[in-house]
Amino acid sequence: MKPPAGRTGPDDADPLYPFTPQLTIERRQVIATARLDADPVPWSRTGSGRLGQRYTPKRYAEHRDALAWALREGYVHGGRGPLTVELGLWCTFARRTRRRVDIDNLAKAVMDAGNGIVWADDSQITLLLARVIIDHDLPHTEVVAYRRELEVLPLDANPDAL
Repeated sequence: MKPPAGRTGPDDADPLYPFTPQLTIERRQVIATARLDADPVPWSRTGSGRLGQRYTPKRYAEHRDALAWALREGYVHGGRGPLTVELGLWCTFARRTRRRVDIDNLAKAVMDAGNGIVWADDSQITLLLARVIIDHDLPHTEVVAYRRELEVLPLDANPDAL
């Protein structure tokens, strides 16, 4: 993009030209991995009983708890409690059928499972990569959680300093 006429570039103090070229470097440190050999179950809304009490559907609760155990076993920092930093998640959901399911609800089940174990709260997850594949023979859920450290450098920074 060319600067407006009469401007030489981003160094001009012009609020109409706010863009400063920069380079963002992301460093990743894997903190937990998990694999659960079961058909992924999406998050589902709590139900209401006859007397108005709320409950979590049994199928979802069992799947979430199994994921939590798998994350606990694959947690690299085990024994130190949940992390309180920015995190990223890579999730692969291998389903047995092509039945329609929202990928965000599958990811929500993973995020709920890691609360209080790997991360203090799922709001710490600032990057989520998820995919759904079909595997008729071996449905499963794979999760990799990693710590995100971002460094922003001006584009004119010395590349040898990286």
